[in-house]
Amino acid sequence: MAIIQYAEIPRVEFTLNQYTHPTQLEWAIQRINFLSGATNTGKALKLALERGFSGARGGHIPRVAVVVTDGQSQDEVSEPAQLLRDAHVMLYAIGVTNLINVHQLHQITGNPVRVFTVESFDQLDKALADSLTWEMCRTEFRPGTPDIICGPDRIGVRASTKKPFDGFVFVMDHFHQEECRAGPEKFPDPKSIGITVPFNACNVHRYRSVSEDDFEFYTENIPIGKHWRQPKTKHLKMVID
Repeated sequence: MAIIQYAEIPRVEFTLNQYTHPTQLEWAIQRINFLSGATNTGKALKLALERGFSGARGGHIPRVAVVVTDGQSQDEVSEPAQLLRDAHVMLYAIGVTNLINVHQLHQITGNPVRVFTVESFDQLDKALADSLTWEMCRTEFRPGTPDIICGPDRIGVRASTKKPFDGFVFVMDHFHQEECRAGPEKFPDPKSIGITVPFNACNVHRYRSVSEDDFEFYTENIPIGKHWRQPKTKHLKMVID
């Protein structure tokens, strides 16, 4: 984890891998002296690309950056954000208070699904952290065999394609239910596809395990379909145990 704080001028508080123990990380965060002044998010994004995601500083693992802002950027954000996305950095944005510019946050992430808004810093709590963590883990994409992601109230499937996919991923027999399908606007990129389905929707259920000391989430013959916009359809049948 690394932190870049910014106002008019961005500042690297600490870099990736500088602190490896949670206690050290918490100590470093508590020592940060907050900056004041204008909001130049674009400069911070440029610094993140130059200092945060270069070479050995985490380039071998999935790259994720979270922008937290309580105002409107005074400089341009689209170009530096695009450069980060071109470098395979997944961008998320959290806007705090009603002074934010939601359009700018969409420009930063490139996808409204990765934009979160709250009314105050007090709402930056565990519930938001859990939601953000779920979104990050759901889109940390590994090529090859589809991955199954279980959450406290939902289950997800993610996979890769060799070519850009222009179509829908859906639960078989439930294509016409909006919550049971996902299209390109919800995919992190055209070759990373997946779907998240709440338990008890789309005929997906959660059951208690036979074991007395844990739970096992599984569905009973829930096939996932891949449907191209062109006139051809392929299906991937999957039972989640």
